[in-house]
Amino acid sequence: MWVSACVAVAFGAAHAEEPAARTPQPSHAPPGFTLRVVTFNAFGIEGLSPAIDERMETIPAAIFALKPDVVLVQELWRTRDAKLFTERFHEAGFAEVRSFGSPHLYDEGRGGLFVASRYPFEDEAFVRFVDGTYPHIPIHVDWRGGKGFFTARITTPAGPIGVLNAHMQASYETGHYEATRIAQITQLSETLRAGGANGVLRAADPLIVGGDLNALPQDPSMRLLELATGVHIGESYVQTDLLAARNGERLRITPAKTKRVLLDPLRLPDGSAVPLSDHEGLLVEYSVGELDAGQPAHEIDGDAVLAAVRAELAADRRRTSWLRLGTAIGAVLSLAIAVRSSRWIRSRPRRRERALALAFSLWCTFWCMWWAYTSIVFAPHQLAMIRRAESTLASYVSPLQPSEAPRPEAPSTP
Repeated sequence: MWVSACVAVAFGAAHAEEPAARTPQPSHAPPGFTLRVVTFNAFGIEGLSPAIDERMETIPAAIFALKPDVVLVQELWRTRDAKLFTERFHEAGFAEVRSFGSPHLYDEGRGGLFVASRYPFEDEAFVRFVDGTYPHIPIHVDWRGGKGFFTARITTPAGPIGVLNAHMQASYETGHYEATRIAQITQLSETLRAGGANGVLRAADPLIVGGDLNALPQDPSMRLLELATGVHIGESYVQTDLLAARNGERLRITPAKTKRVLLDPLRLPDGSAVPLSDHEGLLVEYSVGELDAGQPAHEIDGDAVLAAVRAELAADRRRTSWLRLGTAIGAVLSLAIAVRSSRWIRSRPRRRERALALAFSLWCTFWCMWWAYTSIVFAPHQLAMIRRAESTLASYVSPLQPSEAPRPEAPSTP
């Protein structure tokens, strides 16, 4: 029951109105059809990534050696790297290549995603995440990444297959962002529920979700991904990168082979070696065929997933509320100390004492500004994000109730 619930929740009835001109879905998949999909985080951050130019020159050929049909890349931030990949993949015979590089480091709104396919796209769209754009610590640079997800409906010999490439909010040793990832999953699932971005995806099509989701399969956000989209992660993940798939109404899509790839280091001219990325690549070979009527489907305990997700959101709401109060108090106190320090500057006869008083005043002013930002901007935005996510979660169960046949009441016993 929960599998049908997942599909109904993720895609809903919004597909009732679809454009008339669509590629017809074949009634029979060709025997032995396979689809090889690779996902890889290229770690293309200028100023932070080692040997970035040499690695970007090498990565396309390393991917071609895997003979993939679909390639999903994340963190291809630089425009010149995106152009390089686009040229190389076109030369290698890929029918469709899309890149979202940035002219500057973390240019807001571009996302750093790259997608290539040997099969043509019927529809496509990039959607930017609404949440994850306000940091509570400046060095958590995701807020400048313009992260989001790319959806495409790929026309294969077996029929249309939906593909989604996502790069989600990262966590840091000094910051916990699981609630933000949950909010991003709710946005992703609501977009799919509405038929994908601008009607790209279809409820009847198989779906492959891949990318760097910055979470482990047991985390509440990833369990919610399975519930909300109907995909099954299983063993198709490495670190925080994954490829997860679900069947369509007519086609089954089964991971026949899963392999960690792109592990060999790159030898540089000076004799040193660097890894191709700080992530490992993942290759999944999917077997695509007709869906058997009696084929068992992946089941998930929706109640347990929603309970875990709501508990995470509630915990983050408590943390954020206390953070809002504490930083508000801190901003007022630091402002008062900064004002007092400015008076010390004028009252000290010695230059060294005045310099120290000035430095202390500036230090207090910095914390006043940052704590004021946290209390006035970050915390309210985070609390609003949690409310939106909780509101979306409330719709994950209620729309399913009308489709369930009413159960007859048991006769009362005297």
